Amino acid sequence: MKNLENHFKKILENHEMPYNEKAWHSLKTKLDTKSSLQNKHKIKIYSLVTGIIIISSLIIYNFSSNDSSITSKNIKSKNDKIMEYMKKEEIISQQNNRDIKTNLIEDKKSITQNNRKSIEKNISDKKTNLEVENKSKDINQNDIIFVDENNTNLEETEPKINYNEKIVFGLNSIIPEINNLCEGQTINIKNPNNTDLILKGNDLLIIIPKNSNYSVTFKSAGNYSISTENNTKTFIVKKSPFIDFNIDLATKFENGIPVTNVECNLPGNNYLWSYNNKNINGKKSTAHFYKKGNHEISLELTGVNGCKSRLSKSIYIEESYNLMAVNSFIPTSIDSRKNRFIPYALTKRNVKFQMIIIDPSDGHIVYQTNNANEGWDGIDQKTGKMVSYKSNYIWKVVIDNPEPNENNQYVGSIIPVNWE
Repeated sequence: MKNLENHFKKILENHEMPYNEKAWHSLKTKLDTKSSLQNKHKIKIYSLVTGIIIISSLIIYNFSSNDSSITSKNIKSKNDKIMEYMKKEEIISQQNNRDIKTNLIEDKKSITQNNRKSIEKNISDKKTNLEVENKSKDINQNDIIFVDENNTNLEETEPKINYNEKIVFGLNSIIPEINNLCEGQTINIKNPNNTDLILKGNDLLIIIPKNSNYSVTFKSAGNYSISTENNTKTFIVKKSPFIDFNIDLATKFENGIPVTNVECNLPGNNYLWSYNNKNINGKKSTAHFYKKGNHEISLELTGVNGCKSRLSKSIYIEESYNLMAVNSFIPTSIDSRKNRFIPYALTKRNVKFQMIIIDPSDGHIVYQTNNANEGWDGIDQKTGKMVSYKSNYIWKVVIDNPEPNENNQYVGSIIPVNWE
């Protein structure tokens, strides 16, 4: 570079062109700062500039020989044109550098994206095989990072290619399908993910831990959602129908059988009554309770939207059913309803039965019948005489075809009296 500088000085001195040290140092600095990527281009520019200078020098020399009137002002003008040309060449060189750099960035981006897609596909295939083989092979979790699909670590400009970096890709979480729920319904929600599920709606907020089951009761109707960080599903809990029913406490017996009449006057698609371990359909129903104590009646009402409501009520039976039998009768009365004894229910029910009257003093049978129209008149069939008045006698009835939940044997006491 020093020899070139001396050469320039000698040429300019011989042709009356002043040597400009600042201009030379500016050109030298620009030439020295070119990158290795531009060497070929610089050599070309350098050769071109040198040729131009030599040609210019020859022209100047020529002009100097033929016309001594050329002044230093004209020489300086030509020198300025040369410097302007060199600046244009430098601008072109810088633009080429930017184009080369842009192409490199695009190539790096393309390489990065293609490699990432290829690696992501391979990992997805491995994951599928693991599920089929019940995870018989382990994946090195240090090499895989699960993140939201919207998150990427790709740089927008000048990406740096690092083939040893960890691969980051999205994985959709599994959210259970929840449909056709009704107010008051309880379900079990399974979370198979490695992240929490969030259930919310209508003042409800529940976090279901990862890889767990959770039982949830939806106490109110409305809109709900279940979600992870990158996925959400919504569902509706429908309102259950309002429910109530009436119990008729006035009516005790019908056709000699104890009854409890119930009725629901609310709209609905189906009515299902439950009592005495059996189910009955209809807006109305009749229950039969034969024993003293509390008894439960339940109704399940299905609304027009398919949701169900259930209500239970309790009724107290004051005394056990005993065939509606009286505890005394008047053998001497002219009223046929009073001068013979037989449990009243047997006269109303169409049942087969056997009744006997026993003298408790010695245990002998005083009377027996299987005809509801032939009640005991107070005569001891063994002696043919009237029994003692105001004495207790035992009666027993055995029914051959009792009603469901009814005992087939009934026992009581009866006292014959001789006054009205």
